Amino acid sequence: MPLSPSMLPTRKRQLIRSGVLLVVGFSLAGFALPGHAPILPVDYFDAPLETDLVLAGNFAEMRSNHFHAGLDLKTEGREGLPVKAAAEGWISRIKVSPVGYGNALYVAHPNGYTTVYAHLQRFEEPVASYVRELQYKRKRFDIDVYPRKGDFPVERGALIARSGNSGGSYAPHLHFEVRETSSQTPLNPLLFDFDVPDELPPRIFRVKLYPAGNESGVRTGSSKVAQPSFEPVVLDASPGTGTPNYVLNAGSDIDAAGSIAFGIQAHDYHDRSNNRLGAYRIRLEANGRLLFASTMERVRFDHTRYINAHVDYAEYKLNRRWIQRSHKLPGNRLPIYELVEGGYLRVVPDSVYQMKYTVEDAAGNASTLEFVISGTDSIGVRPPDTASSDIVIPSDEAFTFSRNQLRVRFESGTFYDDQPFAYELLAPREDALSSVHQVSEDTVPLHKSMTISVRTGTVPDGLADKLLLGKLTDEGEVVSAGGRFQAGFVVSRTRSFGTYFVVADTTAPEVRITGLTADGRLSQAGQVTVRVKDDLSGIGEYNAYVDGEWALLQYDPKNGRMIHEFVGAPSGKTRKFVVSVTDNKGNKSTVERSITY
Repeated sequence: MPLSPSMLPTRKRQLIRSGVLLVVGFSLAGFALPGHAPILPVDYFDAPLETDLVLAGNFAEMRSNHFHAGLDLKTEGREGLPVKAAAEGWISRIKVSPVGYGNALYVAHPNGYTTVYAHLQRFEEPVASYVRELQYKRKRFDIDVYPRKGDFPVERGALIARSGNSGGSYAPHLHFEVRETSSQTPLNPLLFDFDVPDELPPRIFRVKLYPAGNESGVRTGSSKVAQPSFEPVVLDASPGTGTPNYVLNAGSDIDAAGSIAFGIQAHDYHDRSNNRLGAYRIRLEANGRLLFASTMERVRFDHTRYINAHVDYAEYKLNRRWIQRSHKLPGNRLPIYELVEGGYLRVVPDSVYQMKYTVEDAAGNASTLEFVISGTDSIGVRPPDTASSDIVIPSDEAFTFSRNQLRVRFESGTFYDDQPFAYELLAPREDALSSVHQVSEDTVPLHKSMTISVRTGTVPDGLADKLLLGKLTDEGEVVSAGGRFQAGFVVSRTRSFGTYFVVADTTAPEVRITGLTADGRLSQAGQVTVRVKDDLSGIGEYNAYVDGEWALLQYDPKNGRMIHEFVGAPSGKTRKFVVSVTDNKGNKSTVERSITY
């Protein structure tokens, strides 16, 4: 009897539906037939943890300014779990950083894929000794090295590290990726058939309607005399009782005129996990015909910031809601879509459109939402545009704005669509060494950095190298936007709008040596902790010395600490321990203690 998709396990049914061919053990990474997704080696990789795989995050989940590049695997709320190589191969990259992936290993495999293991607590031997020797040789904590193929071979299931919470991680877990080795493009690990139980369908929270153009608008609600809207409208959804399994709270009938685009907030959830995850596929149909579809199979790192075009960025900034657009902005270069008319519904008067959203996860679980768009000749009269900005920056051109001792330079491709630009000169501040400039609104995303130059007033002698741009947060705190003094201006490059002015950083970092008893002995076996804090420009360089010899400090900026581990058995000898920390404007603090170990 022929094998049908219904006879296969859930994951394999999903792969066949998405056009992914199933093979085992072949080295065909990146190979694709016309019209098909790449061939992926199902059952090639083992799980990197001995515990059951429970997700805290999944592939292409929405994150600030990027798509999540892998799976975040829970580690029972603790560090130190064994991390094992998913298949035979060799360690092709070792990276140690106080931010980002923290301690990370990259294992290249002979089938053309690379697995990545990040936020590790520590490496196993012989990598651990190799890294420590390299850190002492270079006299720096952070390293990024690419060993030769024969240096660190690994077998399937070999213990390579321990799980942790290093770098930009805020809870213990293992970040795990599968990449195409040739391009280092992350792929969706769930398409490689890891055993991640998932019987839960995605949840749909709301949709958003976007009237596009002067003749476009919508009228929602049960009353036909409801006021029309020419601006985007958010409609909440709730679980229904049948099929479709989600409905709009305000009713399913919507009048519309002109051209309408759509967006949806939907998230996936997995068994044994309450974490909010990303959907694998979103599909929008009008009268049974595809209008829009997105599929999260692979996202290149040089494309990941296009998430700010994929989502409604302003909606997230204002309301912390990830609404994914079901239409494509002109400057969005993501190749993850199937589109008709760019995802815009061209409404014909007196026509009726049965709209259907289908949201799927990688295991094939799906949820649907249906509503009706009724076409009308006119939705009403659009009120006059009261927007204060008379400047519109073309998305495909370079542009320079200059006013009130401020210059802002934008490269072509900075914005995803032609962008209205607003500016205001604000009241002076006592801590500012320049005028205070409101540069548009931070609800507008920038894909590329703008160059912002703010003229200073008179700069006292010796202060020029301490100047930087300050940015005001929503809470009223001044944070560093970087920059340096150049010919009367402080110049910086940044990818966010907001309130900017020149400030000076003349305060050295705070440095405290802790973890010692009153008589200078270590209170924690074998290590001493250094607490560090900087009020503005941020920590730049840091070094420690034991009896005049350079000593390694493991820097954990999210917790404001550096740790030095003494090697070898305690000798009872008193040692001179010196720590020097310099911020990014050259302000330096040095402290020393006598330590008995």
